[in-house]
Amino acid sequence: MGVIGGLASIIPFIGSPMIWLPIVAAFLFQGNYWMALALALWGAFIVGSVDDVLRPFVVGTREKQHPVLIALAAVGGTYAFGALGFLLGPLVLSLVVALVKEIQTLMAPR
Repeated sequence: MGVIGGLASIIPFIGSPMIWLPIVAAFLFQGNYWMALALALWGAFIVGSVDDVLRPFVVGTREKQHPVLIALAAVGGTYAFGALGFLLGPLVLSLVVALVKEIQTLMAPR
């Protein structure tokens, strides 16, 4: 479930609620009101705000990269470096993009 939620979170605003809202509804239909309330609060406040807090640390605030590219870098980094690659993949991607921009600036005619 966590992997599906992580992949769905690539879609801004509606990605992660697509995962936890149906589960909240299922809890409500089963009569587990406290579980539904707990999951709704967790999804709305914790999961919903993690992207806003964590993304600037992982990607940076100045470099505006497409979220799908960041997700692919995280998956590729995890494949290449293990669990630490989840952070190293986007970091390496940001460094490569910055390096390419710097090389383009140096090669530009004056």
